[in-house]
Amino acid sequence: MNSICYVGHITRDRIITPRHVYYCAGGTAYYAAWAMEALSRNEEGEKALSFQVVTSVSHEMMAEVKKLRQAGIDVKAYESKTNVFFENSYGENMNHRTQRVLAKSEPFTIEQVKDAEAKVFHLGTLLADDFAPEVVEYLASKGEISIDVQGYMRYVDGKQVRSPDWLDKLHD
Repeated sequence: MNSICYVGHITRDRIITPRHVYYCAGGTAYYAAWAMEALSRNEEGEKALSFQVVTSVSHEMMAEVKKLRQAGIDVKAYESKTNVFFENSYGENMNHRTQRVLAKSEPFTIEQVKDAEAKVFHLGTLLADDFAPEVVEYLASKGEISIDVQGYMRYVDGKQVRSPDWLDKLHD
């Protein structure tokens, strides 16, 4: 059994600055996977902590899944018709950004996480509808839950990101 399972979409990101435009992968599950890969090894370089990533990505982002797997990271990837695509625009003051969502992935389902086994399931929400309460409840019946709640605080209105209250935060 894994110590932790990260569940979340790998994003396609476009970063716009006054002088450059960059494209890169992103998302909680993606960054957590790379961090855990670095932190999970003992002094001899052997894996001392087991973890898994469950993600859903479009065909164009499968190359990022391949990179994770080549690094020895256990990734269960489901193919989605579309991929979360964030556009983050920065002006001269890098403390201010405008964020748009140019595409979304389908929400995670119980079917996608039913085979995952871990002591802790970390849900890397990116958008408010990534995880239905039923999926969270199902995973909670299998292990402890931790949630990166930033996504519950993002609502997509057209392509604009709004910050609503987290509607299911008190779900029974």
